[in-house]
Amino acid sequence: MTSFASFTAALLSQAWSAMLVFMAAVAIVLALRLPCRRLFGAGRALQLWSLVPLMLLTAAWPRMPGATASRLPPVVVRIVTAPAALSAPIAVTASVDWRTLLLAGWAAGVLMMLARAVVTQARFRRQLAGARRVGARATDGRCGAQRGRMLALRW
Repeated sequence: MTSFASFTAALLSQAWSAMLVFMAAVAIVLALRLPCRRLFGAGRALQLWSLVPLMLLTAAWPRMPGATASRLPPVVVRIVTAPAALSAPIAVTASVDWRTLLLAGWAAGVLMMLARAVVTQARFRRQLAGARRVGARATDGRCGAQRGRMLALRW
C-alpha cells in the first residue's frame, strides 16, 4: 500500500468516526433542546450547541499523541475506540482502496457542481446584457419589484 493510500485510509477512518460522533452530538442536542428551553430558558438551550464541538474534541482526544485515556471513564474509552476496532486493517489485494475512489468521486461531484454554477451564472449575466431599467426610479440598484413596478438593471 502506498503512502498516499495509507494516508487516505487513515484520514477517512478519522473522518468516519468524527462524522458518527457529530451525528450523535447533534441528535442529542436536538433531543434536549426543547426540554431544556422549557426548564431553563432559551439562552441555556442555545448553549447546548457548544456540546457538539466538545464531543468532537472528546472523541479525538484519546487518539492524540501523548494523550492518556486513564482519566476517562471506561465507557467513554470503549465508545470512542469502537470505530478503530471496527476498521481494523484487512489484507486487500486490490491496488486501489475503495475509500480513495469514494473520495475521488465526491471531489469530482463537487467540481461538477461548481462548474454548473459558473455556467449558470454566466448564462444569467448574458441574459441581463441587453436589459434596461423599466419604471420611474431605482433607489438601491438591485433588481426587484418596487411599488408594483419591475426593475431590470444593466450590470
